[in-house]
Parts: sequence; structure tokens; C-alpha cells
Amino acid sequence: MRLRTTVTATGVIATLLTGVAAAGASASARPGPGFGIEVQNLHGSGCRKKDTDAVLSNDNMALTIIYSGFVAELGRKAKDARKECRLTLRVKAPKGNRYTVTGIQQRGYADIAQGATGTFTAVYNYPGKNPLYTVTRDFGPTVGAWQDNTPAAAEWSPCDAHKPFKVDTDLIIKGKGDQAAGSSLTIDSTDVDAASTTLRLRWEKC
Repeated sequence: MRLRTTVTATGVIATLLTGVAAAGASASARPGPGFGIEVQNLHGSGCRKKDTDAVLSNDNMALTIIYSGFVAELGRKAKDARKECRLTLRVKAPKGNRYTVTGIQQRGYADIAQGATGTFTAVYNYPGKNPLYTVTRDFGPTVGAWQDNTPAAAEWSPCDAHKPFKVDTDLIIKGKGDQAAGSSLTIDSTDVDAASTTLRLRWEKC
């Protein structure tokens, strides 16, 4: 199995998924009621409204994006080898609160035969700002689940009631010959514990 992961994050890098050391005493460990998440906009060949969802954890400290149809594979149609999703989320919170993403966990499945390669790329940012976090992961021949855990940049969201957050994701499979045919790379499951993208959050008063 051959994997290569390249991560780029702007700003200060958080060292723990559970929080940012420099966030200050004003940060709230357990925000109260009034918080939520909704899909504001999505488009792309890898995601549709009926098979893409976003869920905020009960304690408001983790945001999970669930895909159930995001698969790139080598098949009869060339367009199947590249899938993308452009997703904008609206994070809802009472006025006077803002959040930062302290860590991102990606999960998926790779089934890549000899003669094929795969690439997973994701970019996370607040609209109109430079990317907070970019990851590129390359796959050689392998079969099995994959997971990526990386701290993100400690940049706070704008301080307003409805805070958008963008997630741009691409899956690409390349290869030639009969042996490579059927190879696939996936972020594809209705099971949150099996395949998904989870963003760890931290909140503070503005």
C-alpha cells in the first residue's frame, strides 16, 4: 500500500483536536441552546441534496458531513473517474458567538488495483477568505478504509448570527488497462462511523 498526504493550513496551527491553546478563558466548552447547522448550497457530480447531509453533535463541538453517493471509479464513462462536491454550510448560533475549526477528520474507502492511482483533495474556508485548510492525499494500489486526522488553522469565523463555511472536495481516479478497471475511491456511507468528514469546533464570545 502506498499513501501520501500533503496538508497545508494558513494561520496558527492548532495542536489538539479538542481545542486551541491560545483561545483564551472566554471560550465556551459546552455552548447552550440556539446552535444548529444546515446545508445552504451544494452542487457537483459527487453530491446531491438527497444523499448529502450535515449534522451538528449534541454538544455542538463537532460537525459531521455525511455522503451516500460520493464515488469516483474507472468505468465505461470517463466522467465517473472524477467526482466533486461544492458545499456551503450555514452554522447557526446566538448573536455574540463565533467558532473556529480546530481539527478535521476524513474517512473513506479505497479499492485501487495495480495500474491505477487515486487522489483525494479537500479545501475548507470561510467565503471570501483564504483557505483555512487544504489536504491532498494520493493513493497507490490498496484496498480498505482510510482515515486522515489533521489539526486545522485557528482562524475564527466572522461574528454574526449565521456563519457560512465552505467545503470543496474532489476525488480522482486514473489508470489504464484491464487490471486497473473498476478501481474506486470513496467518501460514501450512511454510517457516520464508517465514512464521513468531521470538523471539530471551538466556540467563544465575540
